[in-house]
Amino acid sequence: MTVHLEALLFGNAKYQSSEPVRLTFVLANPGDTDLYVLTWNTPFDYTQEEGLWSDCFQVTEGGKAVPYDGPLPKRGRPRVEDFLFLPAGRAGGLVINLDKTYPVTNPGMYRVSARLRAIPVFMAGSREELAELLEAGKPGMLSELISTLVEFRVDALPLQNRLFTIGEQVRQAEAAAAPFEEAVEIRFLGGSAGERDIVGDAHQTGFVLVQNAISRIDRDDLFREWFGAPSPGRLQAVRDNFGFIKAGMEQTSFIYDLTRSRCPASTIAHTFPGSSTIWICNPFFQLPRTGLDSQAGTIVHEHSHTSAGTSDVEGADDPDGARTLARTKPDQAVQSANNYEYYAGEAGAQA
Repeated sequence: MTVHLEALLFGNAKYQSSEPVRLTFVLANPGDTDLYVLTWNTPFDYTQEEGLWSDCFQVTEGGKAVPYDGPLPKRGRPRVEDFLFLPAGRAGGLVINLDKTYPVTNPGMYRVSARLRAIPVFMAGSREELAELLEAGKPGMLSELISTLVEFRVDALPLQNRLFTIGEQVRQAEAAAAPFEEAVEIRFLGGSAGERDIVGDAHQTGFVLVQNAISRIDRDDLFREWFGAPSPGRLQAVRDNFGFIKAGMEQTSFIYDLTRSRCPASTIAHTFPGSSTIWICNPFFQLPRTGLDSQAGTIVHEHSHTSAGTSDVEGADDPDGARTLARTKPDQAVQSANNYEYYAGEAGAQA
């Protein structure tokens, strides 16, 4: 059975460089069945402080892509609170500040469309029934989506400061912080002594996983499992990215923030592009130490974001999805943080 959804996007024709770029996103259920829609990788995956939690818009200026500069989360299994209830024949909407996660306050002409391919949905009579379906590991259905786009112009105002994305704000705060008195490998904000020990062990173990992964790339059947056919280009890209991860862990003094100050319900950990801070959330401490979807693997995942510029590719949220991505879209698998995490986890287990 195919489920159809309709997405609408509204905004002003013009903004000033000093004002927020607010857009209204509406998702409609034109069918005759109530739906629960997973908000991950949609504009409903939004908080007031950070803005969007995924690269769910395609934004261009003058025909050039505008990069996403928001949180890059490692997530656990979806929970009931990660779903939007969309009754039959009804719509839900919200206002988002696009400038929080996309740098759209420089003067120019912008085009924005929702990057929504297939959204997981469930037909359930209640939130309790939805919880039972999730607990049983049911996959739900994938919806077909009709979407619209908006265009707007941003004009510069003299003597006015432009707004910065949340990612740029984080990097500026890191640059302005007092430098370490001496070279250190990692440091912590918040957390108990026991939690710091767990994260410190995961960091060390994750580094070993990366080393093992690098040593196996040219002779490993695991490559095909997680990155597809080992073409020269893909081999070099994966080798380079693991090298970037290793160099980052060796040369950058990372901060692990255990304060839980930025931790939506299902988030295990997250960071920002080019950041030297990784936020660790409660679900991290329920993961196994090693293996697939583990503490050490999560560390590799987040460091692949900060040091190698990987992304959270839609559909690769778990091992099965990551394997499917490698088989069907290997060039996207080379950009997927989860694929690096899973490859390193299996390579380490077989070392």
